[in-house]
Amino acid sequence: MEEINGKIKLNPIEQTALWWTYAIKFKVKEINRTICNTDEKRIFAKIFSKYSEIDWRNLYLKLVERITEEASSYTYQDEEDCFKQDTAPGGHDIINSILKEVTKKDIPDISLTLEIYKDFVTTTYEYYTEVLYKTCGIKNLPEYYRKEFNYILTGNQQELDFYYLIVALIVKLHKLNKDFSSMEELKSKFCKEYMELNDITDYIYMHNIFEKAISLANDNKIIIGSAWGSFFFTQYTKEDINGIKEYMATANHYASIILGISEDKPKVKKQVKEEKKND
Repeated sequence: MEEINGKIKLNPIEQTALWWTYAIKFKVKEINRTICNTDEKRIFAKIFSKYSEIDWRNLYLKLVERITEEASSYTYQDEEDCFKQDTAPGGHDIINSILKEVTKKDIPDISLTLEIYKDFVTTTYEYYTEVLYKTCGIKNLPEYYRKEFNYILTGNQQELDFYYLIVALIVKLHKLNKDFSSMEELKSKFCKEYMELNDITDYIYMHNIFEKAISLANDNKIIIGSAWGSFFFTQYTKEDINGIKEYMATANHYASIILGISEDKPKVKKQVKEEKKND
């Protein structure tokens, strides 16, 4: 991967692998939120329901590896001489074989697009990847992707620690007070306490990492809301919060500060250290 202006440039195979990683991830989320499902869909979702961000990154890396191997046999003379997969049942046999290799389980052959959309087809050419949207035509996948708080691409453990702390805090606040929904209060009290405990003096840096973690929580359907809004609403399922267990004790401390619950201040392990960026 090439980094340009704080963004990561992906080659066509990496673009394809990332697209399919998110297609699978959000299909699992949809199934877990839907009451009426087929047995095949339930089996499919169960296989991936315990996946943490670390597991999704590992899947992405495996897809890059295996699609690279698969693509080595193509000459790219025409659209049929490329790596091509369809989200419709029967159309993504190579993707399913990779999933079987990763999970060591038989993978049900289901549509991997969300119910509100028609199926998609990805075609990976030598210099770009395009997606055929069966309702509205063809669009090339972007080359550049955000770097910060994009663990699937970067594997940045420091950022993942901070993100999981935020998710654990949201979960803890919801358990202690289901009516709490003030983003302004969450942001101001958390950032103030976090800066004090972690010896951070850069207010802009603190708010920047908080806002990006909240944005990711919204993307991952943990909450509905943004760090710039006044309110947020929780919408997570138990399958959405895999990986946060070790962060709950720390989150409990921050929740007590935000909700005004008396508690002796414990020693809280630092999650993210202040980084000075050289412009």
